[in-house]
Amino acid sequence: MPYKVINPPVDEPLTLGEAKEHLREPASLSAHDTQIEALIKAAREYAEEYTRRAFITQTIEMRLDDFADEIELPKPPLQSVISIEYFDADGVLQTLATSVYSVDTTSTPGRVTLNDGESWPGTKDTTNAVIITFTAGYGVNGTDVPETIRQALRLYLSKHFDLDRNDGEYLDKALHCMLKLKKVWSL
Repeated sequence: MPYKVINPPVDEPLTLGEAKEHLREPASLSAHDTQIEALIKAAREYAEEYTRRAFITQTIEMRLDDFADEIELPKPPLQSVISIEYFDADGVLQTLATSVYSVDTTSTPGRVTLNDGESWPGTKDTTNAVIITFTAGYGVNGTDVPETIRQALRLYLSKHFDLDRNDGEYLDKALHCMLKLKKVWSL
């Protein structure tokens, strides 16, 4: 089930100001801003990969070889399904009517299921014949992200910003303990 982010998050879970405050960097000092912004992005990417979640709203495209009875969508929490497309038996790209399926945004991970009395259309016998485009994440703002995750990102910043610290192992364990609370274990 290959997937890719086609519209990445516009913002990060932590602002530069929040990160600088946590790192005890003066707000007026801009010498490390580029480094801190890069660390914020790296922290989010690391934590998203570790937890198998999307934190800030992003658009994801997933491809399948064929339809399944129930399709679990990666990178919860699922916000919405934008479209389900497929290559029909003749190799023509079609868009599946929304009346054929239901979207479950409550479950983790989110899923797509076939409605009663409906059937999935036939697809071309090829790889990646089904394309599902969806949005995932807690919301568009950093404050929409659970505080446990935001705190774990702060620990990541602490560990990687000041490399002279001697508590890196402790920070690493604390970071992973916090992220495990939000990790998606299925899929």
